[in-house]
Amino acid sequence: MGSDDRSDAPGGASADASGTGTDATAERTDDTTLAVSVTVYSRDHCHLCHEAVETLEEAASAVDVPVTVEEVDVDADPQ
Repeated sequence: MGSDDRSDAPGGASADASGTGTDATAERTDDTTLAVSVTVYSRDHCHLCHEAVETLEEAASAVDVPVTVEEVDVDADPQ
C-alpha cells in the first residue's frame, strides 16, 4: 500500500487520500453462484468513482456474477 492508502476503511476496504473506497460482501445464491454486494464510498462529480461503479458492473457481467452496487456520498452521509 502507498503512503496515501488507508487500510482502516470500513470492512477492511481500502480508501485513497480523497476518502473514496469500496466495501464488498458476497452471499451464495445457489451451489455455484455468489451474489456480490458492493458499497462504493464516493463524492459528487468524482469521475473516478463513476468509473469504479462502471468497472464493477462490467466485471460482474463478464463473469456472470450478480452484483448490487450501493453508492454512499461521503460528503452527505454523517457517518
